[in-house]
Amino acid sequence: MKRRMNADEKDGGRSKKSKADPKPQSNNGDNVHLKRQLVPFTCSFCGDKGHIKRGCKKKRACDAAAATAVAVEADKKKKNEGGDHGIKRPSKLSPRKRSSPLATSVPVNPMQGASSGTTTKFVNYMKFIPTPGFKAPRKKN
Repeated sequence: MKRRMNADEKDGGRSKKSKADPKPQSNNGDNVHLKRQLVPFTCSFCGDKGHIKRGCKKKRACDAAAATAVAVEADKKKKNEGGDHGIKRPSKLSPRKRSSPLATSVPVNPMQGASSGTTTKFVNYMKFIPTPGFKAPRKKN
């Protein structure tokens, strides 16, 4: 439901922008206001018109020079710190294959050494009680 306007409100409480620009801002001398897309681009790195910072050749050259300077500094630092005098690191060793423990054929009795009371409690606990609807598995011959 829409709210009613008060008497002092005009145009729904908003101010509308005028569609006609009173003073056109133009880089051209013929006073034609162009959209931003049509105005020639100005590079924010070098200030030239016709391209932007991303495509600036001067910026690319400057970045490449900075990258080479950083690489040269890193090489100098590596040579100054390197006291190994040509000692190479050994290559990685191949992973060792683990041999599985030998299978023992002697059966292990978990109740060996347990008292008779513990054994009877364990046997009563492990007693099978079939639930309703239980079907025993078929025996294979």
